[in-house]
Amino acid sequence: MNQQSQEFNKQRILSHENLNETIETTIERVKQRIIETGYKPYVTVARQLELVDELADFPLGKFILQNRGLNGYWTDYVMKYQYQGRVTGIDTEGRSLTKLQKFLLDKNP
Repeated sequence: MNQQSQEFNKQRILSHENLNETIETTIERVKQRIIETGYKPYVTVARQLELVDELADFPLGKFILQNRGLNGYWTDYVMKYQYQGRVTGIDTEGRSLTKLQKFLLDKNP
């Protein structure tokens, strides 16, 4: 594969991006992009910023923020949730699932 093809493919990848940055840097970068992009017809800037903060509060959300998708581990987590998490309502760190976690695990897949 030539350099031009590699660059094109690199630009087209929408998930599993690894920028090797801290979660704090990722959060600030995402928030800045939201602010620059502005209001959307279906969601305010304020709500988008709230969602970033909510995602940053649990491991799955942090992974999604940093990688823009799921890897094998988190795909397995989401699939196993159907059998384990729904019953217990507890995440992998022993905390109660947040409303956003429940949405991602119950409604989103």
